[in-house]
Amino acid sequence: MFGAGCYFAEDVEKVDQYARPDKGPEGPDHEKLAGLHARLYKDGRTHPGEDVFYAFVARVVCGACLHTDGLDKSNPPRDDASGQEIFVNADMKQLVEIPGTTPPERYQTLVVNVNKEFIKGERRVYRNREFVSFNRVAIYPEYVVAFLRKLT
Repeated sequence: MFGAGCYFAEDVEKVDQYARPDKGPEGPDHEKLAGLHARLYKDGRTHPGEDVFYAFVARVVCGACLHTDGLDKSNPPRDDASGQEIFVNADMKQLVEIPGTTPPERYQTLVVNVNKEFIKGERRVYRNREFVSFNRVAIYPEYVVAFLRKLT
């Protein structure tokens, strides 16, 4: 939605919006998850037999951040409020250059702030801001967290 980068959040609620369930050894994704299961469920630990969700805890160096509250529908998308260019081109893989830098340097991270106004079809975040990193060497996945959803 905000480019071909790696997406991060500071609130686990945002991660939970995108997490898909692991139904266990009998589930449809068992073959895809076999390596993860082998590492997590060993030494007497077993899959609980109900939907398990996973999230990574990662260290991310953001570098120079470009902030937006949302993107318009142009191609390539621009910042909705200012009309400023965000991406180099329509593939949305690189952010624009930082104005006034010599030699020219690009932004490394797009910070998509929370926008309270809902407009159907617009590229906006309505809760829990997102960080989109376009520099994979600045990402260090440190932990994988397995969790269950419980209604209270």
